[in-house]
This record gives sequence, structure tokens and C-alpha cells, in this order.
Amino acid sequence: MTQKTASMGACISVLIADDHAFTLLGLQQRLQSDARFDVVATAHDGVDAIALARTHAPDVALIDFAMPGANGLEALIEIKRWAPATRVAVLTARDDVATLTGLKNAGAAGVLSKAESPEITLEHVARIGAGKVVYSDAFVALIETSASAVTLTSRETEVLIRVAKGMSNPAIADELGLSPKTVESHRGSLMRKLEVNTTATLLLRAAKEGLIDF
Repeated sequence: MTQKTASMGACISVLIADDHAFTLLGLQQRLQSDARFDVVATAHDGVDAIALARTHAPDVALIDFAMPGANGLEALIEIKRWAPATRVAVLTARDDVATLTGLKNAGAAGVLSKAESPEITLEHVARIGAGKVVYSDAFVALIETSASAVTLTSRETEVLIRVAKGMSNPAIADELGLSPKTVESHRGSLMRKLEVNTTATLLLRAAKEGLIDF
């Protein structure tokens, strides 16, 4: 799959998504005041972020993790599906290993801490636009020092999110372009990794691990 990176001297086109209007405006103003960036679209929820990414195919999508409609993990997966060349960076205040590992496994080009200064965030976005994978230092330490975290493949994550929405195996298979048998295999793998035997306990354990939000 071709990865999109900004060419030398060109502005990095950016989509910003955050449900807090003040935060969104602040990020937009910071990025627009820097000649390296061009904010091509803004969104207030995850569903709009996915649609706008599909329309604009920006170099970088900078999205908040905690958004209505679709959270950062769900938006990441769908943006990669509909705008595969766009590099997705997720901004989060969460520091639980399961969430961070889930974003990493789903292919985030960046997982950035909201605790960092705007100046550092802009530098991270510039590096991501140049083709680098960037994780805030605190997140790297958490991921590297936890050997017990449950890790899922990107496809397992896609299936898990749809199971949480109550979709049947045939419906999940149709949406993801898989066979029902393959979906069943992924569900079995999820059961084993999370050490559960029913769909209800699977969802409870996944929520406890921070892999899904209810």
C-alpha cells in the first residue's frame, strides 16, 4: 500500500477532528499559523472525520480519541480503509496500555499525548507528514514496559468493533469483504486472547482492557 508523504517544500495538508470546539479552533489556528501546514477540513465527530478524510484525502488526519459517532480507533480504521494514503495521528489523554497498543496495532502513524505542548504536537505532525511514525515518549515507555497487554491485529480490532455494534458474522463479513468463516476465525482468536467463552464476556473484557468504548 502506498503511503502518502508531503513532498519537499510542499505544505502538509491536515484534517483535524475534535468534539471540543475550543480545542479544535486552537489546533486549527496553530497549524494555519505555521507555513508547513494547510488545514483542509475540520470535524466535530468521528463520522464526519471519516467522510471528510475520504473527500479530501489529506496528508495527515489529526483526530481526538474520545469523539462521538466514532472514537479515535474506529475513525482510524475507517480512514485507513477509505483514504489509505492518509497518515492518521490520534490525540489522547488516555494512558492505559490496552488503548495505546490497540491504536498501534491498527496502524496509527502517530499516538500523541494531549499533555504535550502545542509546539511539540506541531513538530510531531510535521514528522508524521514526512512519513515518520511518532509516539509520545510517555506512550512508548508504557507500551515497551508492559509485556502483559492484550494485543490484537488490525483485522481482529475491526471485527471486535463490529461485534460490539451487535453485527452478525455475515454482516461483518459483507462489510469487511471477508467470508463468514474468516470472521468466525477472528472471533475465535479474540475469545482466546481475552480468555472468554461468550460474546457478552468478550465485550465486557474488551471494554475493561480499553479495546472498545460503550
